Amino acid sequence: MVLVMVTEPGMIPLSLSPWIERFAATAVEGGFVTALALVCLVQYLWHLTVVTRFRRDTTTLQQQLADLATEIAKAQHVQAQCERENHLLRDFLAEASIDVALGKLLRQFIPPGGSGFAAFLLSGPPWTIRQSVGISNVGSGELLVDAAILQRLEQAQTVILTGRELAEAALFQAVPPSDRLGVERLFVIRTSPPGELLDGLLVTTTLPVHPGPPAEQQMFAERVLAAVGHHIRRTASHTAQAQELRVTREILELRAVVDAEFRSPQEMAEQFLERLAAVAGFHQASVHLLRPRDAKLSCLARYQSSQIGRAADAWAAADDDLTQVSSGVTHLNHFSGESLTAVVPAPPFAEAVTVPMHCQGRTLGVLSLARQTVQSLGASEIELISWAADFLFDTILKTADRALTEDRARRDALTGLANRHTFDASLEEDLRRTIRTGRECSLILFDLDHFKAVNDRYGHLAGDEALRTVAHLLREKLLRNLRGSDRPLAARYGGEELVVILPGVGLSGALRLAEDFRQQVEQTEIVSEGQAFRLTLSGGVAVAPLHSRSARGLIAAADEALYEAKQSGRNQIVAANQRRHSRTRSSALAETAGAG
Repeated sequence: MVLVMVTEPGMIPLSLSPWIERFAATAVEGGFVTALALVCLVQYLWHLTVVTRFRRDTTTLQQQLADLATEIAKAQHVQAQCERENHLLRDFLAEASIDVALGKLLRQFIPPGGSGFAAFLLSGPPWTIRQSVGISNVGSGELLVDAAILQRLEQAQTVILTGRELAEAALFQAVPPSDRLGVERLFVIRTSPPGELLDGLLVTTTLPVHPGPPAEQQMFAERVLAAVGHHIRRTASHTAQAQELRVTREILELRAVVDAEFRSPQEMAEQFLERLAAVAGFHQASVHLLRPRDAKLSCLARYQSSQIGRAADAWAAADDDLTQVSSGVTHLNHFSGESLTAVVPAPPFAEAVTVPMHCQGRTLGVLSLARQTVQSLGASEIELISWAADFLFDTILKTADRALTEDRARRDALTGLANRHTFDASLEEDLRRTIRTGRECSLILFDLDHFKAVNDRYGHLAGDEALRTVAHLLREKLLRNLRGSDRPLAARYGGEELVVILPGVGLSGALRLAEDFRQQVEQTEIVSEGQAFRLTLSGGVAVAPLHSRSARGLIAAADEALYEAKQSGRNQIVAANQRRHSRTRSSALAETAGAG
């Protein structure tokens, strides 16, 4: 007797083996039908277990993919919102006349040919209509805004009038009857955050067309009005208008910086700080964030002008001291003269400004700027720096969320270091920055000695564990020995080769770090499946622009130095010569193939 169990479509049929067939035949002859039934039942239950597990794993994977797709969609939605907001503000600020700009803005609320009306009011009483759309007769150009509406605006940025409240509002009744026909809702939006001076209002029957629910449309309009109101307050006079338009253009330039793609929040912050220092007239800019573990400030990114020269380390140390003192304040601090020397004895710079970064009422970071000479710190400059602190902190948080997802695609699966593609892109960018700023950039190429022998003797799993251990030691080394603003990058170059980019680090610093790391690897015991062993590595160091100004040339210089270290006995670090070796590594390796 042969019993065959067929599973669901797509699954492999389960058949009794010849041995079980014989057992079944014997059981039937001997009358052991119950035993045979039990065997079949056990086999069927095992089948159910396998199918259930497969379905559960499939469901979990589908849910994870759905969650990832949702997060990506959210990030894309936020990016689209920022791009549209930036586009609208650019159009507004592109106009030399404030009235023309306001007219364009109001057309975003009431398009040409659309029904309803919108008016921009300046502070009263009575409130003055600065610009309007859809109102046929503005009379004296003044409107009375109900006290009840103003009282509500003290707590909220937007008040929505509907039904009886709308019909009885003096503000609505002041609009000509012909323009009120068909209006069922009126939005009154203030141009300043609640709690601040109320000096401008937008009254409109509709909100701009915006993808998303009504709540997002309202928030979009509030952000736009807040930016517009900010601009109008700064342009109260012709002189102030010209000055503040310059500031606004600088803000837009800074906002444009974060529209680019960045590998990390640190890189984004560094680019932002470089641009901020340029437009505000400072020689150094940094951002420090609060460390949760000890409530101390740690430098996330720092930009230093080439004019600082060899005093860069002194500027950075003084900056660190200044930001620690400023971590407990809640407002912008201006340091110069005695106020500066009271915090930093013998400061290398003459003037500094620190601005706290707030989130939900807490100070979580500090933006700091310093320059060589004391200059007049005007209101527009203060406003630009304060805006930069708020905008930068908010952008860092958003960039960090996006970077967590993108970072996974940039990592080598085995070591957790950056992959080859990330390394190539990073080196090109770091060298461009090095040439532009006049600083140095070091490259260290490591290779594990006799790695093939490790695989042959202990197995490939041991080789993998060796790579993971060395990569972990390298990451820890960079974290302990370099400042956060140095932006080092460790990557797996291929096989058993690792590479490190050290922006801002010269030859002596790179050699010192490489030698310390070589000794650490030599002294570290690696354990894999109960087997313990040690290994060594060799390294080659090259520096831009000393050895080369191109990525290809710098890699070749480090590669030749690594080859020299291998040929000289391994387990050592060698610096590249300024004049490149005439013998290339490829030809030399061909001669010594199999040496390991």
